[in-house]
Amino acid sequence: MARLDRHGAIRQANAALAELAGLPIQSLESRSLETLLRPDDRPLLQRVMQWATGYGTPSPLDALCLRPDGTPVPVRVHVSPLPGESGGAPLLAQLLPSTRPDLDPPADALSGRRMSGLLKLYQMARAAEKEVAAFALEEAVELTRSAIGYLHFFDEAEGLLQLTLWSGHTLKFCQAAQDVHYPLERAGIWADSVRRREPVIHNDYMHDANRQGLPEGHFPVHRHLSVPVLDEHDRIVAVIGVGNKVAPYDTTDVQQLQLFAGGMWKIIVRNRMQAQLVRARDEAERASQAKSAFLANMSHELRTPLNAIIGFSELFQLEVFGPLTNDKYREYAHDITSAGRYLLNIIEDMLDLVRIEKGLIQLSETAFDIAGLMQEIGQMVVFRAQEKNLKLAVDVPDTIPLLTADKRLIKQAMINLLHNAIKFTPAGGSVTAAARTDADGLCLVVADSGTGMTAEEVAMALSPFNRGRHTVLSTTAKEGLGLGLPIVKSLIEHHQGTLEIVSEPLVGTTVQVRLPAARLAAA
Repeated sequence: MARLDRHGAIRQANAALAELAGLPIQSLESRSLETLLRPDDRPLLQRVMQWATGYGTPSPLDALCLRPDGTPVPVRVHVSPLPGESGGAPLLAQLLPSTRPDLDPPADALSGRRMSGLLKLYQMARAAEKEVAAFALEEAVELTRSAIGYLHFFDEAEGLLQLTLWSGHTLKFCQAAQDVHYPLERAGIWADSVRRREPVIHNDYMHDANRQGLPEGHFPVHRHLSVPVLDEHDRIVAVIGVGNKVAPYDTTDVQQLQLFAGGMWKIIVRNRMQAQLVRARDEAERASQAKSAFLANMSHELRTPLNAIIGFSELFQLEVFGPLTNDKYREYAHDITSAGRYLLNIIEDMLDLVRIEKGLIQLSETAFDIAGLMQEIGQMVVFRAQEKNLKLAVDVPDTIPLLTADKRLIKQAMINLLHNAIKFTPAGGSVTAAARTDADGLCLVVADSGTGMTAEEVAMALSPFNRGRHTVLSTTAKEGLGLGLPIVKSLIEHHQGTLEIVSEPLVGTTVQVRLPAARLAAA
């Protein structure tokens, strides 16, 4: 440590400085501090002292102290004003041993340091954006052996630079305002890399004719390097800069800066995309929950009056309170009942969909005769088939073992499949329900000679609220909300089964439901 006059002459020195310089204390006094440094560093020390004297701002400098025997000692020089001092010794100088030598480290050491830093950078997948930027900036400052560093994000559309970060060491000495915006046309030569869209080096910043000065309280700049950061669309999104390296900046420093600037931006973009996906997922989940709640509430609200409508229309049909003297009344009562039951079926489908989406389907499993169940289902739909003059066949051998499953849900699934087959089969066609067993388990089949679908239409039909675009559609084929097949698929998957559809336009459709062998009783 030394007390200096305004010209840099040492007025008082301590033993630590004498030991560092390799000189006795007496020989230091009245000696200029700059004579302890190598010649290349002396002009920089003069500027640091001018800055400290003129602005009252402490300013560090990385330099080499040369001992009498010629041994270079890396030091960090701190020069600061002494408050209340005048005349003899207004400055205080500290020379501290530094781990940042001016001499370039061996190439293999530099490469290892760089790879270690890049590895840590690419592992920051969950870090906050500012944390990623701060780490990349500090690594860039260290690898270029600079004293200061900064990062600006750049809005190319607005031509505006926003100061985002200063390196940690810079913050210790810089008293300029932070978090400020700079229009590009008013920015100094440190923004030349943005204007020129390429790295820019200023190895004699203080004597550059184009410099516009620095904000009040800013860290003094002697050398400077800045690199633009470009996105995948070749747009400048940021500029990263370093300054005050003891030796001149070169192309190796440019490469170090570009590596960490590019890596930083990739991590930031990846983290932003991940955050967007998380937000989109959360919004979709909220929308899905709102939709499910709406469907459930609406369905319950509609089901109560519909039950009353169906009940009263059935009373009219049965003429419980006396005969209907006009046949039109009987016809209307039948139409009201049919329409009410149709709407009630749609509501039940929506409620089933809500229960499935919310994971509320609970299986009540028992062992039952699948052949008997299929015959029962056939009797339930036979009248619909007869109304369209369709040939309905149920082919299920009595030898099929008992099936362990939720009988109600399997029944619901097969009724839906048979209703679909009847709905999309023109008059005079055929619908078949069959079952067989093989090594994989039980296969339930519903086949028809109806309109059929393309592969694209099959995929559409398996998504909720989508009936597909059938080749030949009758008026009845357009009925429903398109929930039948998605509900069937979900019910079967709840039984660890699969649903497969094979269809050809104008030929027909075959739906296969497969249930695992573990659900069949041993023979």
